[in-house]
Amino acid sequence: MGEPEATRLADSTIQYGWYSSSDRRLVPIVGEIDWTESTHDSTTRAALDAWEPLDPVLLAHSYDPKRSLDEAAAYAAQWIELGRDLTAPDLGVAGRRALRLAYVAAATGAAELVHHAASTATELLHAIDPADTKLATTEAVTGLVTLVGRLSGGLDALSIAPEDTSDILAAHLEASFSSDGIHRSRTPGVHAQVMERVAVLRASGLLPASLLGLIGRAERALAWLLDPTGAPANIGATTTEPITTAYGLKPSGLRFLPDRVADPALLHATSAGRFGTPPGHPIGVFPGGFAAIKTPWPDREWGTSAASHLVLQTAVDSDDTAGLVVTWHDRGHRLLVEPGPVLERSAHPAAHYAANGSAHNTVLVDDVPLGRGNGSLSRWGSVRGTLHLQATHSSSAGSHRRTTILHPGRWLLVVDQVQADPAANVGVRFHVGDELDVMASGSGYILLQSARPAAWVIPLGDGNPMVPLRGVQEPEPNGWWSPDGDRMVPNWALGWDGSGTTTFATLFSLGVRPVPELVADPWIAWITGDYRARVALTEWGVSDIVIDATSDEEDD
Repeated sequence: MGEPEATRLADSTIQYGWYSSSDRRLVPIVGEIDWTESTHDSTTRAALDAWEPLDPVLLAHSYDPKRSLDEAAAYAAQWIELGRDLTAPDLGVAGRRALRLAYVAAATGAAELVHHAASTATELLHAIDPADTKLATTEAVTGLVTLVGRLSGGLDALSIAPEDTSDILAAHLEASFSSDGIHRSRTPGVHAQVMERVAVLRASGLLPASLLGLIGRAERALAWLLDPTGAPANIGATTTEPITTAYGLKPSGLRFLPDRVADPALLHATSAGRFGTPPGHPIGVFPGGFAAIKTPWPDREWGTSAASHLVLQTAVDSDDTAGLVVTWHDRGHRLLVEPGPVLERSAHPAAHYAANGSAHNTVLVDDVPLGRGNGSLSRWGSVRGTLHLQATHSSSAGSHRRTTILHPGRWLLVVDQVQADPAANVGVRFHVGDELDVMASGSGYILLQSARPAAWVIPLGDGNPMVPLRGVQEPEPNGWWSPDGDRMVPNWALGWDGSGTTTFATLFSLGVRPVPELVADPWIAWITGDYRARVALTEWGVSDIVIDATSDEEDD
């Protein structure tokens, strides 16, 4: 949201009230506020207690620090005066309130709010059990980290012992990340949010020395998860917001990044190449949940459109809606996207679309993903200018081996080898960024940018093309995504359908129409421009990749 829009929303919220989507009415935030439980539903009561209605006012102030925060301070003071419980009704609400309290207290310096911040920090510190690993990812922890970070200059005045804070934060951060630096939620957006809090601690000098190794690995992992715009790959509840914004920095504030980020690769990715250095290789492998391809890295702010970025989810467990999902950004476009967050309080028909298996870039067996099972990365490497990742996922419903072969800036081949009951309906789904249109073309599709072909999508394996869908609401939502967590936007869904044990091979060719070739098993092949690509498939996945120039004398 830009500054003018943020200012208008803040002014409107102050004048007319905050809109509660669950109550479907405006709730005044100025003057005497109605906090009574009989008036609002539980969702609205929790939002009021979490100080959520202050968000438009705080956002406008973040753009213009000279803007008054009188309304926010009065709202907070009224809540305090009424003696509302600091950590009730639950730690999540208290943590979300702590995020906003930290901002208002630090920005205004009001003695009453600073004193209340001390009480909140102390109660949260003692209410959160470091042994409870589920709490490591909750708003309570992130709220406490932000509160302590923003008010760190007054720890003595807050009556909080720095060593106590360090111990509890260290316990939660250690529980939050796997040994290779991937956040245990396996959600890049959550990973970025936690690292935002860590950046505040680092800038405040409060990051425990014992955590520097773990945080270094977490920063390096996050660098690989960022696309060329600086936003995390939108897997799980992740938006497309650039991480420099998440770190509380506008583009003009990039010079402050080195105070908040230590890893050279993350510095390079978040500053569009102004600081840090890129890794010296194009593939990042993290057994905690992802493998990524990223090349070339940007060397200047306006050069990011040249970068290719692909992320393959490789670990699967019972908490995943779908397994082995893939996102892809190339030639300045989000070509393959995941659905984004579930919009919990939205009345939009597609608000819960992300919970639908067909919303994801993966295979379906009888219209649902494979579900609970085991997933892992099995192979990766580079062959003749291409970069490949291979992962497997097995469950009671069948098995899925996915191989992605990327020729950066030119083409992507996604091979999905599915083993399922012969009677099962099997399919693969892909979802493209909303700036692209889709047109069916023969047995494949054309992706259009401003009515011009941007990519060709053709099948080189089994399956029949599905009718592309966009913005469908009935009989169930299909063709939607949430880029920012606040709205649902139509985008195109496409794919192939088959049955039983099936091999789908989907080629995305950028800017050049590919011509399939008839070749003998185990090869699949196509000609693109002045070269021929051939890929050998076995039951164990891709066994060879050959790329060579075309000529009249050459044959297969």
